[in-house]
Amino acid sequence: MRRVLFFPVDGTQPEFRWAPVELRDQNGRNRPGECPIWEGTDLYADAEEHIYGCNPSCNDGTLFYHISSCHNIVISALGKRDPENAAVNKCVEQLTGGKVTHIKGDAIAFGVSNYNHTQNITQDPPSQCIDMSTASLTLIKSFLVRNVASRQNIRGVRINCIGQTKLQNTLPFESVVIRSSKAQSRSSVANFHITRLLGLDLVGWQTTTEDELDDRNPMASLLDITCSKRELVNGSLRWGYYQKQRWGNIVVMRSDGEALGPEFMQALCTWIDKRIRPCFNKARAQIQLEKKRGDTTFEEDQARAARIEDIQDRTNAKITKEEFLEYHKGRLDDETDDEMPNTFGAEEETDNEE
Repeated sequence: MRRVLFFPVDGTQPEFRWAPVELRDQNGRNRPGECPIWEGTDLYADAEEHIYGCNPSCNDGTLFYHISSCHNIVISALGKRDPENAAVNKCVEQLTGGKVTHIKGDAIAFGVSNYNHTQNITQDPPSQCIDMSTASLTLIKSFLVRNVASRQNIRGVRINCIGQTKLQNTLPFESVVIRSSKAQSRSSVANFHITRLLGLDLVGWQTTTEDELDDRNPMASLLDITCSKRELVNGSLRWGYYQKQRWGNIVVMRSDGEALGPEFMQALCTWIDKRIRPCFNKARAQIQLEKKRGDTTFEEDQARAARIEDIQDRTNAKITKEEFLEYHKGRLDDETDDEMPNTFGAEEETDNEE
């Protein structure tokens, strides 16, 4: 038996239930292993949504494989068996503030362990069902709201290169409307580690830049500063550096689909430039001094590595939402004389499409 989350169609609160599990063989894309059963039916047959509940370390360059806490959550909508007559699940609708209405009938969410994909494992082990928890409910709510937002047009920001701002006599940051289909088809070209440390996940990609323009983009370079202590850039560990890349014009949006405004992006880049970049410069100078030490023994090398990591940790610790808001508290923006926003969703001014 495994604990699942049950979302009754009648609009009451979600509740925990117990469901039996059965072992199954390989079935299409589904791995062999445990499968929960509800009313005599394999819940995979009614799967409506799949949520990836990986440990954050799997996505920030720290790890390159899944660990024991990584798991997937599958939401099964029993209304899929008779979609024309099934009612909208009021429980899910209420949980998401009325935003999610595509799940019909009773719904059940269950967890499936992710495989530990290390260099020592050549074949995926059978999956195991895991018990749902209150943390699972939070993850489900966040995913459903974000998934609905991803199906709508999204307000983002185009960061113009130097040549574009001179050619059109425009500001570096412009509001754009991004078609959801285009956003989903794009893959991010930048790391944006700094915004992740702020609790804000941004994605960005290069967009059209006219030939022969000065395609340097210092604002994009600021966002690209690497904060991961283990990520390789061109084969080297590059903590505190950004790639020497000519970005051209890039478009940036929030991964959760919420609105992103040019005022906020300008405030963010100003803070990185004036407050965070000097911290990285100072830290890198300290690290270079450590590397020039004449230590030769293993113990001395270990101690030096620990000191370098401490320098990196203390610098990364300064990149917080609280520090960002404190820096801009009571300040006026250097370019527009507008008060800095205290939220991550500034209003946009134009309806350009990207």
